[in-house]
Amino acid sequence: LPQNSNLKFDVSLTNNESGDPASGSARSDDKFMVIISDDGGLTWSQTNATVWSNDGTGNHVLNDITNGVNQIIIPLENYAGKIVKIAFYAESTVGSGSSDADIDLHIDNIEVYEVVIKPPTVKTLDADNITDNTAHLHKILSEGDMEVTSHGFFYRADNEGARWQPTTDSIITGLIRGTVYKFYAYAEADNKIYRGDTMSFTTTGAAPIHPVVTTQPATGVSQNSATLKKSVVGDLSEPVLTEGWKWHKVGESNWYMSSDGLLNTLEHSTQYEFYAYATTAINSDGYKGATLQFTTTSHTPPTVKTLAATAIGTYAATLRKVVTIGTEPILEEGWYYKKSSETDWQKTSNANLTGLGINTEYQFYAYAVTKSYPMTKGEILTFKTLKTTDLDEASYGANIYPNPAHTVVNVDVPSLSGAAEVTVVDMMGKTVGRYVIADGNNSISIDVSSFAEGVYTVRIVSDSITLVERLVIKKR
Repeated sequence: LPQNSNLKFDVSLTNNESGDPASGSARSDDKFMVIISDDGGLTWSQTNATVWSNDGTGNHVLNDITNGVNQIIIPLENYAGKIVKIAFYAESTVGSGSSDADIDLHIDNIEVYEVVIKPPTVKTLDADNITDNTAHLHKILSEGDMEVTSHGFFYRADNEGARWQPTTDSIITGLIRGTVYKFYAYAEADNKIYRGDTMSFTTTGAAPIHPVVTTQPATGVSQNSATLKKSVVGDLSEPVLTEGWKWHKVGESNWYMSSDGLLNTLEHSTQYEFYAYATTAINSDGYKGATLQFTTTSHTPPTVKTLAATAIGTYAATLRKVVTIGTEPILEEGWYYKKSSETDWQKTSNANLTGLGINTEYQFYAYAVTKSYPMTKGEILTFKTLKTTDLDEASYGANIYPNPAHTVVNVDVPSLSGAAEVTVVDMMGKTVGRYVIADGNNSISIDVSSFAEGVYTVRIVSDSITLVERLVIKKR
């Protein structure tokens, strides 16, 4: 079956061998049905049947069929593309053999046909009443068998960059003088556009003067930004509607638009290209200037210098570094360190390392992180923590007395020229006291009465010196 097929036939219901209307009281179970087999007659199913009955179980009422000509149409769109067979069936059992059940069903003029739906037709007619800026468009519309939901015209200037514009008004305004326009009539039905032939007309007056667009070199180019420049010279005969720039990375296919020329999200060390444009009523894509290029500048990485460790004790050391910022802010900085005999590095942002192994060699380096440079490293240096005997034999330039001490100890640094921090660390590397020698002084007294007996390391750190001394606490 083709699409949009129907079954059509005539049927009438009469008394037996009579043209009179069917009558009798024993007709409650009478049925008539039309059955469609969609597999060429191999199977028959009541789901594909249209039923007329008098007991309320059918699709239609059998008694509604008169003794006249009743034309029946059954849509067959569900069977499109299939080979079908059609059967007609009627039955009457109650009162069989009596006059109450003796009726005739007549079927004639059986036809299967394809429903041809005539679409709307549209004819575009010549435009008239044409001036510098207006024109009157005409069409002939025949709706056919479909409901037309909208109709009108599409028109555009006959030049590169012009786009079709719809209108439901036959009089169009805002045209440009001396310009050729194309147009066609259309009608929409069932979500489909039906169109007439494309025709043209030319507005009166002298041809317009197109705007002149000049792309100028970008300025203020930095790592992440640039300012685009242009010149647009227009004329009242073809006013400029919008203007701006289009830009992208060299090699990309998609262009981005900018109305102010201020680009602030660029990538450093990257080549870009751009052009200026200006749109008018007859050139929606815009008149274009030349395509130019610029390259954003490179970021300079930070400079990281690892300095020698100081205040090295049996279980602690102080790391140092100098980080000089490049062209980006520093996001993170610190050190990595590990035992020389191991492979895994540990990260720290605290310069004061504690809990180190006694008499152990360590490696370390400083680092800094920026957005464009995720890891800038300094040189790898080494230090070795002290043995207990090293503390006994060392002379560090600080006087600590009394030593051993049990209540108060004095720390005297003759060479101190500014403020200094004094840190007391026990033999396990734990900081048990932290004190400050004020600027202008070179000594401090520390209450050690709460310290447990044992050997401690005293570290004195200032801008100019780092000293280490051994302190013994002994209770009386």
